[in-house]
Amino acid sequence: HLPLAVRVAAAAPAARGARRVGMTPAPARGRGMGTRLALSLSTLLVLCLLLEIGLRVAGVSVPSWTRPDPVLGWSYVPGAVYRFAAAEPCPGWGSSGRINAHGLRDRDIDYARAPGTFRILALGDSYTEGFQLPLEQTWTKRLEALLNARRDGRSYEVVNAGRSGMGTTAECLFYEHEGRRYHPDLVLLLFIPNDVADNSRALALPMAYGPYFRLEGSALALDESFRESRGYHVRTLLTPAKRASVLVSLTLRAGNELAAPRAQRASSSAGDGGVAAGDDAGAAACALAPADEANLWLPDPPRPWRDALTLTQAVLRRLDAAVRSDGARFVLVEGTTRMQVQPRAMERARRQHPSLDLDRVHGYLGSVALGEGALDLDLVPIFRARAARGDIALHGCAQNDEDGHWSRDGHALAATAIADFLTSSGALEP
Repeated sequence: HLPLAVRVAAAAPAARGARRVGMTPAPARGRGMGTRLALSLSTLLVLCLLLEIGLRVAGVSVPSWTRPDPVLGWSYVPGAVYRFAAAEPCPGWGSSGRINAHGLRDRDIDYARAPGTFRILALGDSYTEGFQLPLEQTWTKRLEALLNARRDGRSYEVVNAGRSGMGTTAECLFYEHEGRRYHPDLVLLLFIPNDVADNSRALALPMAYGPYFRLEGSALALDESFRESRGYHVRTLLTPAKRASVLVSLTLRAGNELAAPRAQRASSSAGDGGVAAGDDAGAAACALAPADEANLWLPDPPRPWRDALTLTQAVLRRLDAAVRSDGARFVLVEGTTRMQVQPRAMERARRQHPSLDLDRVHGYLGSVALGEGALDLDLVPIFRARAARGDIALHGCAQNDEDGHWSRDGHALAATAIADFLTSSGALEP
């Protein structure tokens, strides 16, 4: 029979301990949060799986045919199936098929050249790749058919090594690492004016990535820092998921389509485009956005465009030297844009910017970069003369005011002009 005070004092620690045990919900709350998180993730996974199955059952397919590339930044997946919807709203535009075993938009072609075959390696960007049309309607395959129709005792092959977004830098590196393995007799490069911007880190689109040359004195130095970029590593990690999942591929493509217009806007409104204070070209270029390709046709372009042109010439000389060292011929074909050949577009450009010289760049690259005696075909006057008749669209179609890539008629005209030039220039002779 202890006194009441003693009994109360003895019971107090036990009561406090009981309260501590009973009032400590952390472990139970932690287990509850973990359970809810696991349930949410499981539900999300099931929903994604059901959506993936639903997309496949519905016949929705967004094939991925690109992959990161340590040399070029990105390339096509060998053997991948493609279905291409053209950005231009032109009837019948688009194509489908399979990337060949070497990662080109072409039929399978061995590196080894068959006896009696004259092989042409065609380098270029989306104008050469030609996803807007079936493969056989592109200028490369039309050229092949025209040359074989000569029936001169040889077989002609034209290898389509075009790829969207390729500038002269990527084309040069492709030849050095891959193109020369085809042992071509002739290397033909289709040059499009936007290649100048593609070659320049300062002028390229913000979302573009890959290697760049820079001039150090008269020498070219290669910048391959893209390999260490976060974007390159993310793309490397996501590529297997893109290939395996329609949902992932569809989501990433939607994200790219949303990002592209923003990148275009950022490019056209970014800062002062590198035009330094006191630059003598500043006044002439003030009416043009710094990233506008029309800067190329100013009498004295802003400094970034002058630097990009000088760099492009140096890269062309390097490619020409590499091709010649392999015992092949190099031919530069200067392509066209609507602004250079379509009468209404030409008139509009000259009215808005009277100082533009739409013939300035063409002929200049070949004569300056490659020197006397270089094989250089300028398609601009040929396309301009045909467009003046007004009965066909060489770029785009009537539905989009003839804006965009070459049409079927454009590819056909280019193939005919190139075939005639190669024959008349002696480029096909031993």
